[in-house]
Amino acid sequence: MLKNNPLLSIVVPIYNTEQYLVQCLDSLVNQTLHNIELILVDDGSTDRSAEICRQYALKYPFIKLIRQKNSGVTKALMAGMAEVTGEYYSFCGSDDFVDCDFYKNLIETALEKNADIVQCDYSMFYADDDVVSCTENVTAKAVVRFDNIAEDIMDVMLLSPSLTVRRVHRTSLMRKYNIEFDPDIRIGEDLFFSCCTLLVCKYIAYTQQDGYFYRQNREGRLTFIGDERIMDLFKIFDKLDIFIEKNKLKKNWVLSHLAINIPLHQLYRVDKNLQCKYLNELSERVTLKNYVRYVVSGFVYSFKTRFFKYFILNWICSNTLFVAMIFRKIKPISHFMLRATLFFRKGGFMKRFLRLGC
Repeated sequence: MLKNNPLLSIVVPIYNTEQYLVQCLDSLVNQTLHNIELILVDDGSTDRSAEICRQYALKYPFIKLIRQKNSGVTKALMAGMAEVTGEYYSFCGSDDFVDCDFYKNLIETALEKNADIVQCDYSMFYADDDVVSCTENVTAKAVVRFDNIAEDIMDVMLLSPSLTVRRVHRTSLMRKYNIEFDPDIRIGEDLFFSCCTLLVCKYIAYTQQDGYFYRQNREGRLTFIGDERIMDLFKIFDKLDIFIEKNKLKKNWVLSHLAINIPLHQLYRVDKNLQCKYLNELSERVTLKNYVRYVVSGFVYSFKTRFFKYFILNWICSNTLFVAMIFRKIKPISHFMLRATLFFRKGGFMKRFLRLGC
């Protein structure tokens, strides 16, 4: 990067979020980290979002405004990433907002630790102004050393693989490995991008700050979509295999765990008319190798977090998933056992079990 380039580029994909956009942009232009650029990508908004972006771009010289025909969030992110010039980059949802010191703290940690990625806590922000802090104390204790650098990158992938908005990333690493969002992935695009960056980075730092407010319960968020697009979750892991082979990387057992665990946890969102197809695809991926890696990773998680509840859950789920694997060619049995695995994995029954035990 050239010396006169910004320290940080922030990419903001925007589509019809006029209700929240001013709050988002105000929080970004008022950052105490001044050496930044904001890349706003208006993805063909039909409300006042485009006009709001234009007004901010005219007022603030460090804002780049990109306008494109509506093509979806993945292509909006791709367009924004092509314009990044900062030493580090990050993302912000156009309906989210951040504290004024949020990026300053992340960048200072990145420079101090010479980290490829810095990760922090975040907060869920609900429509009634209720804020739920999502601290990752358990994750941090499990994966970082005394200097707040992750001991094992794959542990980070196992414990907190996604949500790129609470991270800053070194730009040169992205350029070196040609890491891009994939336009074929219409849901979970941040998961694919995140796994690629985690696979190639050497140092991840963790800072226990809580300055990103991730808006929930907003109509239209892709996280609530369960139609045909949710099948793209399986594409993610196929494309990760291609990325690993192309860059001559070592495929870690963690990816086999995620290839089962993430689609399993999204099952409750799948439309009813798609559930059979979805379960068929999932059951085909519960091979012996993936099953063994899933079980081992679950117990590694329990050991690292020293959380006895998860040890019990993993023992139960390993049994139900084993039956699903054995009978994966007999779909009714396999489907039933996959649903049972999800039921136990969600852990609701454990609360009753522990209460009864007391």
